[in-house]
Amino acid sequence: DNQIIIGAMTSLRDMEKHASVKSLADGILSESISQILGVPFRNIATVGGSVMGRYAFSDSLTALLTFDTTLRFYKAGDMTLMNYLESKGKMHDILTHVIIDNQSSRGFFKKVSNTSLDFAMLNIAVRRVNDSYRIVLGSRPGIATLAEEAMKLLNYADEISDELILQAAERVV
Repeated sequence: DNQIIIGAMTSLRDMEKHASVKSLADGILSESISQILGVPFRNIATVGGSVMGRYAFSDSLTALLTFDTTLRFYKAGDMTLMNYLESKGKMHDILTHVIIDNQSSRGFFKKVSNTSLDFAMLNIAVRRVNDSYRIVLGSRPGIATLAEEAMKLLNYADEISDELILQAAERVV
């Protein structure tokens, strides 16, 4: 009830179209996946390959990082996506599952690229669970990362206003 467990060999297309994934945070994960090249590519690319590659241009990693995502490895067991992305060197293990929290939330994903088939120049994903915000920037120089300062500003505010959102946007920039 509170998790979506996805096998690492699941195609991005199957993940994109699955009702449970589409229902997460206004569909931000499905939306991020739908913008990866074309359907033939998404039919053969896997969620495990996207995660294990730690690609800086990964649209799906940006959205996944807004969730409490756990990676399950054959030998090492469970590790958070954030810890995996922050780890150095190659992981000499087999990713078996990607586990996503299924808390009720709102979300938004935006890809900025020259054309729909180009790699993103920038991705942004925002997810709100209750009164807590998680903001992730991806496809920048380097792997997807949390916008910590902007998140602190929003998460510790007594009230969210248009002015506060503009301040958070400035911190993201």
